[in-house]
Amino acid sequence: DPLNQRQQEMVTPTVTVIIPAYNAERFLEEALACVYAQTMRDFELVVVDDGSTDATGAICDRAAAADARVRAGHTANTGVSAARNLGLEQARGRWIFFMDADDLMPPDALATLLEAAEAEGAELSMAPFAAFSDKAPRTVGRGGGRRRLMTGREAVEAGMYQRGLDPGPWGKLYAGKLWDGVRFREGIRYEDLDVFYRVWIRAHKVVFSERPLYFYRQHDGSFIHRFTRERLDALDVTDRMADWAAADHAELFPAARDRRMSAHFNILLLMYKNGVRLPEVEKRCIDVIADSAPASVCNGRVRLKNRLGALAYILGGRKALRLMSRFIKN
Repeated sequence: DPLNQRQQEMVTPTVTVIIPAYNAERFLEEALACVYAQTMRDFELVVVDDGSTDATGAICDRAAAADARVRAGHTANTGVSAARNLGLEQARGRWIFFMDADDLMPPDALATLLEAAEAEGAELSMAPFAAFSDKAPRTVGRGGGRRRLMTGREAVEAGMYQRGLDPGPWGKLYAGKLWDGVRFREGIRYEDLDVFYRVWIRAHKVVFSERPLYFYRQHDGSFIHRFTRERLDALDVTDRMADWAAADHAELFPAARDRRMSAHFNILLLMYKNGVRLPEVEKRCIDVIADSAPASVCNGRVRLKNRLGALAYILGGRKALRLMSRFIKN
């Protein structure tokens, strides 16, 4: 029925933007303004309050009341994965775009990513992000820059080798079907590292536009160089990654093995740096490094930092790693 088809098209926006928000009252309205300012107007916005204790929930509800394109969701405070998953369940768009509540994007971000995807017949459209803080200005160029094309497998491999493709879900335009049956694992850290390869591998073609189209806000007090128990999730996440590759994508196993080694390396060095004694975790990390280091040293695809770390372990064992940990910045 042509009439029903037209009605369906009217409720099927081109892009669904999903923003999870937790205690984000300082930043959320600026993030929403970035979405409203997009030159590509055919979008819906699903903003999910993750059990905030500040005014975030009220900001979400006001936004939904003021603009028919906006829908507000609310979850108990169960983490960003649950909030994003609720957004995915509510999404009606043909394409999915994630944004964090404290980040920003230029007005042509959605249009540029969409134009690249449609021009190249890609199911995943990416671009670099630019980090900023309240003290560092943002810069906005024009156009999408040069484009690179790759398969989903090639994108996954580059992501695992940590060569230019960030696993963060935000700032990328996904064909909605890539998320069919796939959701963020709830209750863990590194949920982005846990899911990216399972989504990207489904894309027959990926396009990468080289101009930054997403602005990632850096905060003081980052946990990047501090050790917490939550950080141990990286060990389980990369173990699963290596198991996935070994079982179903053998050609990606060298990259997954290297990413696993990198995560275990980082946790071990942070433990040494912060004087944390967890003998079972230390042994677990050492076992993975010992098993993976020879292959990483000989693999020209592995980034230099990882190859040098692997070589240091082969030549100097734990003493070399303890020495390296002294050079981690606080």
